[in-house]
Amino acid sequence: MLTITDIVKELLKKTPLIEEASSKDLINYSALARLFKPEIENRLFRTVDVASIVMALKRTAKKLKLPSKKIKKLEPKGELVVRSNLTEYILMASETAMKQLAVFAQTLTKHPNTFFAVTKGVREIDVLVSNSLKADLLKLLRKEKIIVKLEDLSLITLFHSEGAVFTPGFHYSILKALAWENINIIEIVSTYTELTIILKSKDIDGAFSVLKHLVS
Repeated sequence: MLTITDIVKELLKKTPLIEEASSKDLINYSALARLFKPEIENRLFRTVDVASIVMALKRTAKKLKLPSKKIKKLEPKGELVVRSNLTEYILMASETAMKQLAVFAQTLTKHPNTFFAVTKGVREIDVLVSNSLKADLLKLLRKEKIIVKLEDLSLITLFHSEGAVFTPGFHYSILKALAWENINIIEIVSTYTELTIILKSKDIDGAFSVLKHLVS
């Protein structure tokens, strides 16, 4: 049988920032209980007392405290690198598109200071490119279907210690810090010792400040 606590746990998981605040006793449980009350009553098909929801929240918060302590502090391995004047194209995945992108990549030796990255998904291909290369790229892709074009983008690459990718909550701690500042992330690319975050250029200063604070 579904209980108040079951629903509270589910609602907290859907709102990770509230979940994190609850684990650190930073939440007004009465106010949060009133916020959750309509959803809980709708799920249980009955009236629920606010005090009962508060008790469920407090019990759940105690269980959240233990795993939150396991997240390790970010260990930097170098500086933050910022690139601006980027555009992202989302293409319909096709064999011809990949062949054209491979041809385009071979021409980049003539443009050493530019940026070009490709991520192939199951149905889509993501292409991130410096604005100075857009015209040449679009010539090659003129027969391909472009689903979305995102302009005025920048990126920040964060260098971190080896093995950090095996630490539970490592990436979460970084993304959470950005979310707290209401900074939206467009795309994330990760390698063994690098995390690259793509966002709107208007958010670059705020994101850089947050990340610099984490690694300093």
